Amino acid sequence: MTRAHRPTVLVVSQYAAVDRGGAERYRQEVSKRLPDYGFTLVDLSVDASDGIHPLTPPIRLSSAGLHWRWPRDIATILDRVAPDLIYAHATVPFLVELTTLAAHRRGIPVCLMHHSAVTGPDPLRRSFAWVYNRSLGPMVVRRISELCVASLDYAW
Repeated sequence: MTRAHRPTVLVVSQYAAVDRGGAERYRQEVSKRLPDYGFTLVDLSVDASDGIHPLTPPIRLSSAGLHWRWPRDIATILDRVAPDLIYAHATVPFLVELTTLAAHRRGIPVCLMHHSAVTGPDPLRRSFAWVYNRSLGPMVVRRISELCVASLDYAW
């Protein structure tokens, strides 16, 4: 007798530590419930790497972070985990975006939970937000399977 397939979900977000904010708490609550519905979860975030699927620590860019090795790290993780679905939480760029693009190339569906707009109070952050919202942001949204938003203000 064979065991029923338990779909593997790769849960991706820049951060997972619940002390960081509401999006991380939301992510944790949903992640706690998914196994009850028959899913196997694997985590990918900057601060909660399980050691089995390591991610190179980011170079900090304000609240976001990035490392030039991430595309390779993400490709390796996707190939090892072979998730059936990616459940991504967009809070700050870049981990979710890079993972979404790599998943799209592999035909892995992505459900994106969009928590907040990329913006900032100072001219440099506003300039970055302007570029992001006209390039990487829409490029990622065109490659996802489902979009969930925390507020209708964030729906594109």
